[in-house]
Amino acid sequence: MNNLIELVHWKDACSHEEWLNGKEAKKKGLRECITVGFFFQEDDEKLALVQTMDIEDMFLAGLIEIPKVNIISRQKLLSYDLPDGV
Repeated sequence: MNNLIELVHWKDACSHEEWLNGKEAKKKGLRECITVGFFFQEDDEKLALVQTMDIEDMFLAGLIEIPKVNIISRQKLLSYDLPDGV
């Protein structure tokens, strides 16, 4: 595992449940987001970050998978070492 904390600037889908007229609907769109988390994994399709890791048993909480096509930018904030034996 790459022991990194990353900041990711990305665009997320957005749904609108209220009734909209055509002019209002044209003003709606994707939402820009910023997420910070522990790098978990990535492949050609997505980047996965987690909010919290139980390093004894490798349980994860707050997993987010961001499609790479939605990523605007990524910034490595911190590199860290896990305790021995992890």
